[in-house]
Amino acid sequence: WLFDETWKVVKWFSDTLEISIEELQPRFLRQVRGEELRYHTDGVVNCGINYLLQGGQTPVKFKDYPEPIQYKAGVFNTQELHMVPNLPIMGEDRLLFKMKIPRNGPTYHQIVDRLKQHL
Repeated sequence: WLFDETWKVVKWFSDTLEISIEELQPRFLRQVRGEELRYHTDGVVNCGINYLLQGGQTPVKFKDYPEPIQYKAGVFNTQELHMVPNLPIMGEDRLLFKMKIPRNGPTYHQIVDRLKQHL
């Protein structure tokens, strides 16, 4: 069942954004309690589409944005410096479902505009 539902989400984004599933590189990622993701950019990725499945007690922080961002789903410009602080020892691991927009694909702003047309 999970695979079927995940496939539907990935297929919708692939069709809507006109990007192949291979380029989106859909995957599940885990950040364990006590682990910090220091300030970084995502290299060859223009932006990421994230679904936070577990561990929402910890926000994403962007270097040039004053407020931490709490979210359940979002499109993030991963070319901007960002980080995720230490997860509380007593909280849950952070589990994400992530799709990537490749560097040779549409920009963050183009992706946001395309999604606004369909949501």
